[in-house]
Amino acid sequence: MNQAETYYLKAVSNYPFDYNEVCESLNYALSHDPDYAPALCLKAKIYLYEKTNLAIAKTYFEQALLADPLHIDSYQFYGELLLQIEDYENLEKHIDKSFKVMGINKAAMYMLRAKLYERQRNYNKALLTLEIASEECYNIDMDKIIEDERIRMESKADRKNGKAKKKRASKYETKELIELK
Repeated sequence: MNQAETYYLKAVSNYPFDYNEVCESLNYALSHDPDYAPALCLKAKIYLYEKTNLAIAKTYFEQALLADPLHIDSYQFYGELLLQIEDYENLEKHIDKSFKVMGINKAAMYMLRAKLYERQRNYNKALLTLEIASEECYNIDMDKIIEDERIRMESKADRKNGKAKKKRASKYETKELIELK
């Protein structure tokens, strides 16, 4: 393990509890290896979520992806940034590119694409994309998130189409009801 990795792991162990320690460790990591993608990605996440400086976050994500085009975490979080800044054209290209990366969380990327369609008010396409995300999901927690998103987006689609708002049971609630009988 090199110095950059050691300092990065120290930063990760303190994230998100002690930002001073995280930033100090990331600075040390990047001083040893300015192209260390995990450190660049974590620094970008801090600017995205904590400091809300989207321009700096974007720069760090782009540096991380240039330094290591196979760094999986950078794809998802950079995609979330592109969605937040409403750069839909680049987001679509970014998602397409991410599917070529071995080990990418396809469910998360399809969910990001569904959110893109939602932002574009194309709820039917968003719902179809969530179905694909669910098929690509191999994690119960992520499956629950996708299901919750589906229910939320169906509600929006119903409002858009002028349908009466009605309570929909999630597949988890349905399973619980069946088990109770």
